[in-house]
Amino acid sequence: MALRKSEVGGESIVVFDDISKSYDGENLVVAGLHLDVERGEFLTMLGPSGSGKTTVLMMLAGFEVPTAGRIMIDGVDSTKIPAHKRDLGFVFQNYALFPHMSVNENLAFPLKVRRMGRGEIEERVRETLEMVRLGDFGDRLPGQLSGGQQQRVALARALVFCPKLVLMDEPLGALDKNLREEMQYEIKHIHENMGVTMVYVTHDQTEALVMSDRVAVFYDGLIQQVASPEEIYDKPSSAFVASFIGENNCVYGEVTRIEGERCCVLCGEDKIWASKTPHVSEGSRTMVSLRPELVGLTALEGEGVNEVEGCVEELIFLGSHTRVRLNVLGSDGFIMQLVHGTMESCPGVGDRVKMYWRWGDGWALDVPLESS
Repeated sequence: MALRKSEVGGESIVVFDDISKSYDGENLVVAGLHLDVERGEFLTMLGPSGSGKTTVLMMLAGFEVPTAGRIMIDGVDSTKIPAHKRDLGFVFQNYALFPHMSVNENLAFPLKVRRMGRGEIEERVRETLEMVRLGDFGDRLPGQLSGGQQQRVALARALVFCPKLVLMDEPLGALDKNLREEMQYEIKHIHENMGVTMVYVTHDQTEALVMSDRVAVFYDGLIQQVASPEEIYDKPSSAFVASFIGENNCVYGEVTRIEGERCCVLCGEDKIWASKTPHVSEGSRTMVSLRPELVGLTALEGEGVNEVEGCVEELIFLGSHTRVRLNVLGSDGFIMQLVHGTMESCPGVGDRVKMYWRWGDGWALDVPLESS
């Protein structure tokens, strides 16, 4: 099978071709997966626990074998090729470093297995440690390093032999918040500088949005949406994606009219307009997804502006902005974010206020099962 063009326009280095996986012969953990990974991209597989994302990574790594379908790597059917013959780098959450070996020896190990010469090994190890900012730590044992430093060593070991792919399974899960954020940017910059293809698994939405070229959102063994972080956030394709990624207002109603790319939704006694998606038709129930930061108290000019009135239930000061919870459109959990310095005064609890947003900022999606 020749390499093919991926959906994002580049050459596919990985092709999941109708992959399914079952551990008991009855229940599918992954069902009919079709996914291409473009050469040189950073693809994140994102989803809650049990969604199938880690199982997909384990099949790509060669640690699990699909029940059905095939996995192509660099144009070769690799479905049954053992893990050690796939030329892939792997970074685990628990680092998986050899505790009795120095940092230099940990990095040299995969090069010795590949029978590289001593001089080349020393040069590769030195260059890779410099890249992860650990050039002075080569003689230390892993136990003498902090958690963040150990994770850098694990990343360096996965990169030192220049693999076709680097796979990462929740690699930052054991780090505290500050280290986690620092490592997100570090991994992102390493990817940008090296151009190596990276496939990353996480349940952390912020991590996925910060680091990725594309995000594949998993739920119940299926991919719900594959797109850039911006599109995933701004144009969710389903109620699950909208609710799972970032904070989101969920407004329920009935579609009463469709006009081109927009539809009119009746929410109790109020009518609002939203972007139409394939999930809706006239007479169908819908969940309208709307990001809190797109709602304001200032009237907007032009056509296609929603205007609704609600009652302020709660104010929470968060430094850069105030989080305003309102009772509106049949929900007492409607959220606005008022950025400091953008208005003369903030409303008080109990005040009735008018809110505005453009219809194109809301998306009429399917209704989650628990809400139908």
